[in-house]
Formats: sequence, C-alpha cells, structure tokens
Amino acid sequence: VRNRLTKVSLKDFRQILSGTDVVLPCSLSTKENITSKLFDWRKDAQKDDGLKEVFLYDSGIHYNNGRGGQSEEFKGRVSHFPDELKHGNASIIIRNTKISDSGEYTCYFPRLRPPQTFYIELVVGESISTEPVSLQIIQFNYSDKMSQRLSNDTFF
Repeated sequence: VRNRLTKVSLKDFRQILSGTDVVLPCSLSTKENITSKLFDWRKDAQKDDGLKEVFLYDSGIHYNNGRGGQSEEFKGRVSHFPDELKHGNASIIIRNTKISDSGEYTCYFPRLRPPQTFYIELVVGESISTEPVSLQIIQFNYSDKMSQRLSNDTFF
C-alpha cells in the first residue's frame, strides 16, 4: 500500500520584515490528533553554524514548559498552537524575527508511520523586496523513498 503525501499550504507564507512575527505552517492532511505525538522543528545549518533546535514537542512536553535543548537564539520567541494539535496542526510562530532567522526549517514527525518531514524556507529582510520571492514546502515520504515538491509559489 502506498502512503499519501501530505500537502502543506503556502497560502499565508510570505517574505517578512525583520521584527515581525511569522507562522511557519506544518499540518497533517489527515488532521490526525497529534497531542500525544512527537514533532521537532529545526533550522538547517548555515555557513559555520550547526543545526538549530527551534521547537520540540513530545506528548505535551516542550521547550516552553521545562524541556531543555532549545537553541539560545530561539528561546522565548517560539511557540505552538496547543488548541490546534487535535487537528493535526504543528505550526509554530516565531516572534520578533531577525535577519539571522532566514533559512531552511524542517518540521519532522519521526514516530509517524511513515515518518514525515516538511521543509520550509523563511526569508527575513530589513525591507520588503520588489523582486518576487520563490518559496516552497517539500514533504518527504520515507516509505516511498521519494521526495515530491508540493508547492512552488511566488509572492511579492
């Protein structure tokens, strides 16, 4: 049996100004309750820095309620939407964004069968560019050993 790829919408995802808040979307198309699941948000390594721990949720325990391990640069600025977990929504909000927040983020569900990973690129700038910014979200399905681009939209 082939597993379905999970589609993630880019509808509200745009290039943003430094100092504003941004929601990084991550939702299961099954709308499965993830209250008792594990999901992990990370920022991919850039230049000489390593992988950054942005937000980890494991059955109600997370960085904002006592769990250690969050990268220093995200402490006190990242939260999730607890009421949305029952609808399969693992989206997070990063408050007071900085240019250094720009980069590729992953939202990973390691214990789902099959495990699922969403890739999101965030662009934070001092001003809004007049050039179009191409953003995409990709979901990788481990059981099918394939990667499929789900969306590649351009925003102004």
